[in-house]
Amino acid sequence: MKKKICMLMLLCASISFAAIEVGRENRGDDNSGVSVHLLNIHNTGSEIKGFKIQFYYVSRSTQNVWVGSIGAPQGKFTTKRERVSAEVYKIAELDYSSQKIAKGAYFPSSTTGVGIQLAFVGQSDWASIYAEIFDVRIRITSTSGSVLYDEDLGNKSKRVGLLTNETPKEGGNIYTNEVLSIKLDCEDSKNRTRIVSGNKSPIGIALGSKSTFTYRPVFYNEMPKVPYDYVVLKLDNACPKGSQHFTRHHDTEDSNNDNGYKRDIWPNYVGGNADLEYCYVPADPNSTKKYPVDNKYGVFANVNKTNIAHSEIYIDDEDSKNRNSWNWHGASESVQKKIKKIVDGSDNTTYHAIKWTGGTLKKESNAGSAFAPAKEMSFVDNRKFSPEIKGADHSAIAVNLKSTGNVKISVINANGVVVANIVKENFGPGLHHVQWNSGIVPNGRYIVTVKQNGMVGAKNVILK
Repeated sequence: MKKKICMLMLLCASISFAAIEVGRENRGDDNSGVSVHLLNIHNTGSEIKGFKIQFYYVSRSTQNVWVGSIGAPQGKFTTKRERVSAEVYKIAELDYSSQKIAKGAYFPSSTTGVGIQLAFVGQSDWASIYAEIFDVRIRITSTSGSVLYDEDLGNKSKRVGLLTNETPKEGGNIYTNEVLSIKLDCEDSKNRTRIVSGNKSPIGIALGSKSTFTYRPVFYNEMPKVPYDYVVLKLDNACPKGSQHFTRHHDTEDSNNDNGYKRDIWPNYVGGNADLEYCYVPADPNSTKKYPVDNKYGVFANVNKTNIAHSEIYIDDEDSKNRNSWNWHGASESVQKKIKKIVDGSDNTTYHAIKWTGGTLKKESNAGSAFAPAKEMSFVDNRKFSPEIKGADHSAIAVNLKSTGNVKISVINANGVVVANIVKENFGPGLHHVQWNSGIVPNGRYIVTVKQNGMVGAKNVILK
């Protein structure tokens, strides 16, 4: 069996957090497609009266993962894929609220651990995401929520959207860093949505009874400053450093509403109405930059300068019982006034957008190294073609196959050890009951995985 090299790391968090040390062991089998993440806690401080272990992973794919708990004693296990930032997801929690760890003691012991097993199910491009299931981070909190131990989640860089003339992809999985679009179904009757003045072809904006805004996601640690205010779409849990969050609620057409979006617009919401999240970047009068981003992208701004084309855009929102609104998220009145020079309105909404028209920007006047275009992933959602584990006992394992090819079935115990591998050649589609000799494999809880043609399926089973 080919295995990844096991790593045992002893990490001390006594400087910033409670006096505990955490031993980590990460291992996995690239044939079974499962990674194992075990840890134990050494309490070097005062007694700990209950705690929770949260597991996170960093990924540019929004594909779901399969998660199972391992080790003993097992705490209350919950698994829910909860987004923390553009690329960080909380995937599981082990709750040990009734567990105490005396000063100097280990939990569960100095040689054993508790944790999770993790797999991407239904992924055809296994090699390209294999590292992601090893990149699991942990946070340990008290029952009251105070942090006892924390690992860097790597989410300091924040994602925003720049207006683009690129086209969003159709179909497949929705990945965090692909071009996206938001469609607003404006007023049907006497629709007045239009470009009021200025440039008639703003980047990334198509107007009509249904108005579409198209964005390229990019990452910034800090928003670049120019001598004028501007606004970008917020695509993360917070705005980058140097910018202020605000929300515009669009009350769109009630009758036969056709609002929509393509790809990953989180944390924006588009349904019967739309809540659009933005980041406002204040001007820096001392900046020598002429334009905040690459010249092929647009931003929202109300400025008339050399080599910058300005468009004033009017969105005719719902006329009847209109409930347009703002959420300023703590912005001062002076900041609100500045934002309203760029995005304004009551029953309807006005946007001001700009684009660069003066040719290639010089490097020193561009965003420079602060501009980091998001990397695209080339995954395909083939879950409907994935093999499935239907059940297992000591004599047979039931698998449902969607294609023809060689099959490998692995049985993994609660400590992450592969106790059996069954290989079958040239199996066709359909339900198969694969005989296996469980030998001395004891009763208990196991993970069974099936791999065929690069696709992986997994299931928790109990042998009894």
